[in-house]
Amino acid sequence: MPPKKRTRITKSTESIPSLATMHRFWEIEELISLVYEELDMCDRDDSSADMLSLVLTRKKNFASGLAHIWRRPALPQLVRLCHHLVDAATSPILAKGGWDRLLLYSRHIRILNTSRTLARHRGVTYYHFHDVLIQAGQRHVDLFPMLQQLTFDVDSEISFATLSAALRITLRTLCVQFYPAPSMASVWDEGFMLLCSGLKYKCPRLVRLEVPILPPHADAVLLRTLVEATSNVRCFSLGSRHSAIMIKPMQILEISTMYPALEDLSVWSVPASGDKQQEPCTLPVMSFPCLRRVAIGLSEKTAALVALRACTSSLQEVIINIDCSCHPRFRGTHGSLASQPPPVPNTFSQVLSEIVRAISALPCPDLLSLTITFSHPEVNLVLQPLEPVPYCIFHPLTRFSKLQTFKLSLNLGPTADNRSLDITDEDMVLLAAAWPELRHLGVTWVQGSHEGSGILNPNRLTFGGTLAPLAQGCPKLETIHISFLNAMPPIPIPYPRPCANLKEIRVDKGRLWDVLEKGRFLLAVWPNADFGWEPDEGDLEVWKPLGKMLERLRNGGRLTRAVMRVEFPRTLYIH
Repeated sequence: MPPKKRTRITKSTESIPSLATMHRFWEIEELISLVYEELDMCDRDDSSADMLSLVLTRKKNFASGLAHIWRRPALPQLVRLCHHLVDAATSPILAKGGWDRLLLYSRHIRILNTSRTLARHRGVTYYHFHDVLIQAGQRHVDLFPMLQQLTFDVDSEISFATLSAALRITLRTLCVQFYPAPSMASVWDEGFMLLCSGLKYKCPRLVRLEVPILPPHADAVLLRTLVEATSNVRCFSLGSRHSAIMIKPMQILEISTMYPALEDLSVWSVPASGDKQQEPCTLPVMSFPCLRRVAIGLSEKTAALVALRACTSSLQEVIINIDCSCHPRFRGTHGSLASQPPPVPNTFSQVLSEIVRAISALPCPDLLSLTITFSHPEVNLVLQPLEPVPYCIFHPLTRFSKLQTFKLSLNLGPTADNRSLDITDEDMVLLAAAWPELRHLGVTWVQGSHEGSGILNPNRLTFGGTLAPLAQGCPKLETIHISFLNAMPPIPIPYPRPCANLKEIRVDKGRLWDVLEKGRFLLAVWPNADFGWEPDEGDLEVWKPLGKMLERLRNGGRLTRAVMRVEFPRTLYIH
């Protein structure tokens, strides 16, 4: 019998990618885009350098690679580019072939953000970028010919000239932040006027102007000059949530009316500590005929009422933030009252009611987003619970039937509890019936660690009485955030129809009973929703058992009726 032939086992080369396969990989633009997106999401500091190296590897993917590099404005490519173009770190003179490379790069740049880059590399980039722009002007070379969005910080005399040289006719969005040093006081007015002149003659297509930070000594005259130089702006933002402008709100609103086609207005202003804000006897008459979005962050109601009454067009988004605790009348030293008359008690609900009535009177049947944020004037002063705020004052807002986002945030101080907002299940039923298109809902008012006396009145805002009407009346809901729910009463049966749109539900505080019932309800109604809560030592994280149970059930666990507990699957263990 002839011996059996031995079969030689060889390793297959099909599983090993060849050079030709890798070459074909770099020919597919979709795969290259995925590589760029992965590098873009990387948190390492050198991820931007890796993208630039990848772009310089192949000439064929150069144009598409630059588009990915300059898509996100925060990439510090400008610093590395300046280092490559100069002869040495101490010489800002461009090398012989530097201009050709610079022009090749600049044709692809649409977004340029130098604020974070300058803060990180202040000693090098200032002079390199400034000298590059100056040399471009001397050589009559048009750098960044397609620039559309520019973000810049002004904190020195040379930065004024650099920003003026960086302005382009194609510019449509400008965000400039002013950080003037004390030594700039003598040249501030001259530099600001130079900038306004450049905006007027170089940027006729500018439609969006953002000024998050202005110096404390800036007045209404300079602001008026800036607005006159940018008459075609449609989106105007002055101040921010973290840095407010020290110009009187009435003056800001009056100057903003100089934009004839303004569609987006955002104003965040806090008066100086020495200003005495006196409410006028008659409110001034203003008009914003083209406004589509308004965001007002002030420390008193009068300017907010004037802004709302000036909106004669159909708004789509309204953001109102009244922080009464920042008003000079309620600001003192180390949290104490200032040497001024004490506040009038029991007027916080009246202020809320006035603002709500002004919003409900807006001629905007197509309002899509509404955000209301209020801080009580005594939020940092009281040591006992304040007077409850009745939710019925918000009922007039139900006339906006197309509302998709509603966020109500009341900062009532560290002693706020579940009784601070007088809201019931009937209010939620009315809300769900009035807003069938609602996608994002937030009703928050508890800021401290006190539970309050929910046991004495357990049927105010219950788990089932709140969530079941929302699931039935608002099937498009994606996020829910509520400060307090009482989960002790049983949930009525039958449950609403399942809905897969809800992604997140968050309840900060409350009381929990019968975890299995609440878990069955959430899995049956919103099977894809993540349940979250606010960790708090005072509340002992009452929602933690419900969150853990939902996590185990979604990972393959099952409910056992015999012992009424959750069993883990045999192949999965969660600690």
